[in-house]
Amino acid sequence: MKGLIRISEAKCSWLRELVPVYHPAMIPLCNKPLLEYLLEFCILCGADKVRFVFDCPDNTIEDYFSTGNRWGVEISYSAMKENDCLEDILKKNSGFSGGSPLLILDGFFFVRFDKNGTYEKLFDPQGGTTELCCDSGAIRFQGESGPPVILKAAEGLHLSINPLQGISNLLTLSMDILSQDAHQYILPGYNNEEGVYIGRNVAIPKTAKISKPILLGNNVQIGKGCEIGPMAIMGNNVIIDSGTVISHSIILDNTYIGADLTIREKIIQSNMAISAESGKAFQFVDQHLLSGIRNTKRNQPLKMVLHWCLSLILYVLAILPATLLRLLLKNSGNWYQEKNSILLADGKALTVDRYTVTTASFLAKIARGLAMDKVFLLPQVLNGRLDLVGNKPLQATAEGKILFDDFANYLPGIFYFSEAENIAEGDFQEEITERFFAANRSLVGDIKVICKTLINRW
Repeated sequence: MKGLIRISEAKCSWLRELVPVYHPAMIPLCNKPLLEYLLEFCILCGADKVRFVFDCPDNTIEDYFSTGNRWGVEISYSAMKENDCLEDILKKNSGFSGGSPLLILDGFFFVRFDKNGTYEKLFDPQGGTTELCCDSGAIRFQGESGPPVILKAAEGLHLSINPLQGISNLLTLSMDILSQDAHQYILPGYNNEEGVYIGRNVAIPKTAKISKPILLGNNVQIGKGCEIGPMAIMGNNVIIDSGTVISHSIILDNTYIGADLTIREKIIQSNMAISAESGKAFQFVDQHLLSGIRNTKRNQPLKMVLHWCLSLILYVLAILPATLLRLLLKNSGNWYQEKNSILLADGKALTVDRYTVTTASFLAKIARGLAMDKVFLLPQVLNGRLDLVGNKPLQATAEGKILFDDFANYLPGIFYFSEAENIAEGDFQEEITERFFAANRSLVGDIKVICKTLINRW
């Protein structure tokens, strides 16, 4: 048997408007795309070849599913016109079906099934009483001859379909899966106990309160004093700042949530908060409340060149006064120097001199305010080992190596964000801040870091 999954843009245009970053077929339900659930149902029914049909194709779908090897089936793709009816679709894909029995999932809906269930009775004409259809689509079956007919589920068979017609449907369905039906599906993440699903590289401080059920994706960082759950779902690459409370909500991928916020019955993506009750979206302008986490790799070459040029200018202008101040302050006991082993962006260790300037004298205050202690590290920027503005360097220790392995976009710098934000060294908030900066690094942001660091030092 073969399977055909058809999702028309007209059935899900409301979702495209609210969450444009996702193709509607890829909207995550408990951190798994809707389309993957539909695919798994086709496989449970015996399909060994499945075709996806869309009127608005998206590269992310083919990138995710590829040829289907991961699921042990053969996946192919086809396009349709906006006004094509099901009969048109079947004619255009007659070469795919080739006269074989065909399971058809037509519409925008979720199938409630059990991964351990058996569904042979679905294809018995006398085996069901409840039609598998809803306002937003239906499940049909086309035999070797004859037109497709709506399938019927027998009483006692764990099978039904849920229409997806609004944000409240998405939130309610996700909460139901997490709290009641998680055992019926294959959910991403690792769980040590029922109701707790956690991915890779998840940092939860001891001061945070976690109430199950929860589902946390990969690369999730939770700040101190946070209250997460019950009924909280977070995608991948999510940062939650300290003191924030989240329950009965979904935080989608690549999102930063600021400190001391309360989020309930919302779907959050980037700087957008969507109310499940009203269905309205609210856009936040303040990046310290809500913001997206961007991929900054494209800006790296230009940024490195500009940092190198600026470092050269600063070094030429400041090396002479810095040398004189170091000599004077060292003799008076206000300038300290020690060896420090740090990790570079490639994970290798580098030993550098770390300088500390006290503020015990007027001259020392001037030296610290002008960041003279950082001048002697500028040659490391010129030879490409450090960045002028980057992350606070990790120590070349076993603990530092663990942090490095899970620190996306880590790039050590002379000036760094947590210092600019005046966060105490060793505070858990320091790690959250550095990860946020690494994910949102920009040329304008780099300039702000330098300026704020110099202002704080005075």
